[in-house]
Amino acid sequence: MASLATEVREARHGGLADVLGKQPVLDAEALFRHSLGAGRRERAAEWAVQAAERAAEMLAFARAAELYGRALEFKEWDEARMASLKIARAEALVSAGRGAEAAPVFLSAPTGRGAVPDHRPHGRRQRRHPRGAGGHRTQVS
Repeated sequence: MASLATEVREARHGGLADVLGKQPVLDAEALFRHSLGAGRRERAAEWAVQAAERAAEMLAFARAAELYGRALEFKEWDEARMASLKIARAEALVSAGRGAEAAPVFLSAPTGRGAVPDHRPHGRRQRRHPRGAGGHRTQVS
């Protein structure tokens, strides 16, 4: 589809997103891609969150982190939702063994009035990598 004119490409992606959105079983990642291709950035961001949650459930933490990042990129979220998405992204990075990348994401999460102190849904704390945030073991003598 890359060689098609922008309007035609967006229309085709939009048509695919519309059809996929009416299926009995929704494929959030496909809906994300086609909504984005159709120029529906905010809707794509919402699908990216659902796809990220599914990826995390399937222990595909690197993919979840990427999808959370895309969701944050394509929509202006309210402060509490932005905080929960940033923390979910950071936790996915930690679970993927990329703790050094997670640290600035954790630190950038809003902590103001609208933010909730613990945004971790679904007990993600229990799913962390057994070797810790960076994936490295430390020996204690």
